[in-house]
Amino acid sequence: SVPVAVLQWRASGSIREAQAMGEQRDHLIGSLGAITRKAREFRLLPVSFGGGGGSFNGYAVSEAFAKSEFGTYRIESSSDSLLVIRATSLSSQGQSVVATLDRSGALRYRFEDTTRD
Repeated sequence: SVPVAVLQWRASGSIREAQAMGEQRDHLIGSLGAITRKAREFRLLPVSFGGGGGSFNGYAVSEAFAKSEFGTYRIESSSDSLLVIRATSLSSQGQSVVATLDRSGALRYRFEDTTRD
C-alpha cells in the first residue's frame, strides 16, 4: 500500500500543477482578448481620432495591459491586415500564448512551450 500511496501523491501533484498551468493560460488568453478588442478599435478609428485608419500599424499595448500578475504582453508584428501579440507567462518563462488577429476580426491562439524542447 505504501507504493500506491506514493504514486497517488505524485499523480495528485502533477494534476495540481497542470490545473495551475491551465488557469494561468486562461488568464493570459483573457488578457489577450482585452488587448485584441482595443486593437480592433484602433484599426477601425480614423487616423484623425488617433486610430489606425484601417491598419494595425502603429498599435501599441498600453501600459495598463503590458503586464499583469500572470504575464507580460507585447506586439510581435503588425501590418495593415495582421497583428501578432505574445503573452509570456511570468511563472513559467518558456510558456507563452500567441494571438493572431486579422483584418476580418478572426482571432487565433497558439500555445508555445519552449521548456519542453
